[in-house]
Amino acid sequence: MGNIGTPAASLCGAALAVVLTGCSGDAEHSGAEGSAPAGSELAAYGGVACPDSLVDSSDRYGLGADLEGDAVPELGGYDAVWLCEYVPIDRPQEDGNGTFNSWHLATTPVELAEEDLPIVDDVLDRLAVASASMDCLADLGPRELVVLVDDGDLTGVVIDVFGCETVRFTEDPFVTAPGESADDALESGWLIVDGGRAALDDLRALLGPTIPVSATASAAAAAWTAASS
Repeated sequence: MGNIGTPAASLCGAALAVVLTGCSGDAEHSGAEGSAPAGSELAAYGGVACPDSLVDSSDRYGLGADLEGDAVPELGGYDAVWLCEYVPIDRPQEDGNGTFNSWHLATTPVELAEEDLPIVDDVLDRLAVASASMDCLADLGPRELVVLVDDGDLTGVVIDVFGCETVRFTEDPFVTAPGESADDALESGWLIVDGGRAALDDLRALLGPTIPVSATASAAAAAWTAASS
């Protein structure tokens, strides 16, 4: 679809009705194999850092907090990185008034090899605060979850591969919805990826094979593929 000129804050809802200027450059990795220390978050989740679905957020479209971030957080170091992709499922509102999006795992979670980590570094270096007005695509697509693992502690970076390519953080992707982190060290709003969709191509190439999801999620993924082709 074509570009639409709209303030970033209002685009997200409009796009789903039919996901960076200073860069961080701070994330570092040791290149060591990931592990699950006893008592750590990673161990609690069976050594796999990607949940079956993202935690439902309070907003109608399931994206997470619709609040523009004003700073790029210090993400710190990490010794392993996991990557997985999610697609939307329409779910009815509890009051029966319309639907909201819930995001479900659509690829096999991958713990990235050491040689793939520079690709993650590049994406993290592109995190930036959005301009007051920016061009965004009015489309719907998947979301990437990059999980940074530091001695078994998880930090999730959720990237929308649609709209404004907005990015939201969670201190635990199994517990906290994207963009709704209570951790003061993480930005509680959303950022963007400087370079947009083209900057995410190499990252998406590292994904695992597609796994079965519900018929509704499959239909949503098919609709996105058709719209973007």
